[in-house]
Amino acid sequence: MPYARKRKHSAVASAAPIGAPLSTELLLQEQEADDIPEVKIWTPASHLIHSKNGALPEGVPRKFSADVPYAVLVLNQPIKDVELFVTVCRKASYIVAADGGLNRVKDLGLEGAREELCMPNAITGDLDSVGDDVLTFYSRKQVLVVKDSDQYATDFTKSLRLITTQKKYLLKEYNEVKHVYRSALPPADNLDVFVFGGLGGRADQAFSELHHLYLAHEDEHILVGDIYLVTPESIIFLLHKGTNLIHTPVGPKQLGESVGIIPMGRPSIITTKGLEWDVKDWHTEIGGQISTSNHIRAKKVIVTTTEPVLFTVELAQDARDQHSHLNGQAQNTVTQDGHVNGGPSSKRRRAEIADMSGDEEYAYHPSLPARVHELREYIDARLDVVDAHIKELMKLNNKLLDVIESVPEVANSST
Repeated sequence: MPYARKRKHSAVASAAPIGAPLSTELLLQEQEADDIPEVKIWTPASHLIHSKNGALPEGVPRKFSADVPYAVLVLNQPIKDVELFVTVCRKASYIVAADGGLNRVKDLGLEGAREELCMPNAITGDLDSVGDDVLTFYSRKQVLVVKDSDQYATDFTKSLRLITTQKKYLLKEYNEVKHVYRSALPPADNLDVFVFGGLGGRADQAFSELHHLYLAHEDEHILVGDIYLVTPESIIFLLHKGTNLIHTPVGPKQLGESVGIIPMGRPSIITTKGLEWDVKDWHTEIGGQISTSNHIRAKKVIVTTTEPVLFTVELAQDARDQHSHLNGQAQNTVTQDGHVNGGPSSKRRRAEIADMSGDEEYAYHPSLPARVHELREYIDARLDVVDAHIKELMKLNNKLLDVIESVPEVANSST
């Protein structure tokens, strides 16, 4: 993601009240002109919600409708939040499985449109963990297989290297399409990476993934953009040395309020704005003071640090509960005449939601109950999947009818 540029301000602004949105402008006003650093901007929640913003004409792949291009990397640990994974994959420019990570994608049992949304573009690693049957299955689906036997690199590093080799092509393709359909947005120059399965399993492997965030920060061969580790509960990323501005939308299917700032590398001195318990010039180190279980109190949080530090932010718990609750209620029935009945038609459901919100794009309206927003976002995310399943069932039904009609009638014999 881009850095905000330097601006010269000598006046010191008054402190914003707790809970008030903080801006880069306010941050910069509070420093002398000669001391103003570049501001690193982070958007951890940018791809957590499936929305229709940036919709492109029919036939143009969804990946070009993302505000910024990004890749998804799947490591060899179970993916526990399937809905979150599908949502993030929906607009991904590139999906890579790291060796046994391909097993984890197959284990999800996705079908139809959901399988296509989450289909990896490539698998890489020394390929000692992926099952032979799984590798054969995806090879037949034109998934690129890149064997990398480097014993001095992990599958995580190998996957980042592969994404790096594709970065130039992916950005060129994305910017060319966006120039035609979404010219108002500036050209993209980075490819962010959302990593699934990074902190499950053995403790040493979890520490290894955190270690690789630090390595990627320093190694231009594997640093393709901002790297976010996604767990069922949190998103974790490495704040850069200097001033960081983090967009922190708290709400359903976005972020929860709990955050932590962990100095896994060297001790650091940090200053924060936008948290319930802000600190100024605060020394933090493992074995000393660390900031955990703090709470977001602004739409943007600012952290200034003398060394890179890990930032963890909670995913909204009620959103995950909502996914589980609605998944258990979803039902389809087949009528006597063979028609698939999945409830109200997609057009009617879309019209009902638009009528509730007053906006065909389902923009957030604070006046409506939170329950309405949760339901409409869930329904919108599921419409394409339901419609695809209905079409497949209708095709199978038509084939069955054709077979039945082709069977010659057997005349009844009176003898």
